[in-house]
Amino acid sequence: MLRIRRVKNRLDPGYSDPSGYRDLSILVEVGWLEMGRAIEFVPVTDWVGSATSRLICEIQVHLAPVYQVKDGGSHGKYRMYRDMLAS
Repeated sequence: MLRIRRVKNRLDPGYSDPSGYRDLSILVEVGWLEMGRAIEFVPVTDWVGSATSRLICEIQVHLAPVYQVKDGGSHGKYRMYRDMLAS
């Protein structure tokens, strides 16, 4: 049904980011077959050799206070700050 592709634990006390940003990011890959107007999720072991469609999705887990700030439009400011640090 799904395969975990990558986990980034930015909640770990050992994680260092100059901005102080924290979250848990999980990349998952899901596989499915289209059955007319419906879809059927397919076990990972059956993906090879079938007409399985696949997609990688990111699941972000946030602490409530961080999510409230991010949801308030500050994510664009964070991207500008991050890009400034990278240049």
